[in-house]
Amino acid sequence: MLVARHRPRDLRSLVECHLLPLLEQGEREGGRYLTFVSMLRHHNRQDVFARLPEEYQASTREFGERVAALLPHLPEPLRAHRIGQVVSFGVEAASDRERARVNGYPVVPFALHVADLLDGLIGFLRAPASPAALAALEDAEPGTTWLPYL
Repeated sequence: MLVARHRPRDLRSLVECHLLPLLEQGEREGGRYLTFVSMLRHHNRQDVFARLPEEYQASTREFGERVAALLPHLPEPLRAHRIGQVVSFGVEAASDRERARVNGYPVVPFALHVADLLDGLIGFLRAPASPAALAALEDAEPGTTWLPYL
């Protein structure tokens, strides 16, 4: 929804528009939704995500495509792998924070949490592929990247 409303053109804004609603969900008082989503991921329940309405699946695919277009420096399947990792990192960071809040542990202010997480995720996406990663691509086959949320 934020992507449609704000029409972000740069990488940071695009990732922020995609992840911010998820991060905000983790701020709901007494919420455990993201802990549940994380649990589904850890128990290999991708089938649950496959049952989401097509509009949600389409917006997630569109996010992946738009981010991929901004990462021409990364060859496939490394590019798709990094995008999937960014979504996974976002879910896990939000889930960790949600659990900390529910259990009464101290957490940094939300704005700092969001800004710092985005700094790290954008740095990860923009990082060039190392010679080791490029060499390892020789063993990777197209379509071998499992994207849990894309």
